[in-house]
Amino acid sequence: MQLSDHGAILSSLLTFVFPVSSVLPPTLEEIMELLSVAQKYEMVSVLADIRCYTALKDPPLICSENAFQAYSLAQKRELRQEAVEAAKKKSH
Repeated sequence: MQLSDHGAILSSLLTFVFPVSSVLPPTLEEIMELLSVAQKYEMVSVLADIRCYTALKDPPLICSENAFQAYSLAQKRELRQEAVEAAKKKSH
């Protein structure tokens, strides 16, 4: 398997695989990329772990202030769950 994704994103992804403290990237765009990479490599349990981890963020990963950007990024990266969440935040 060829891994052509960004090294920082792959490094973050591996923190969800190995028994070390999980590390989320600092920006919404990078977190969406992380989710996309986990989805791309069909890492279902890792994808679920990342989503659980982001659900605990304060402030939330997707909020009314960044809903348009989050929706656009989610659509671009084919992240249906995040697109739906962003669409709900946009409508409020």
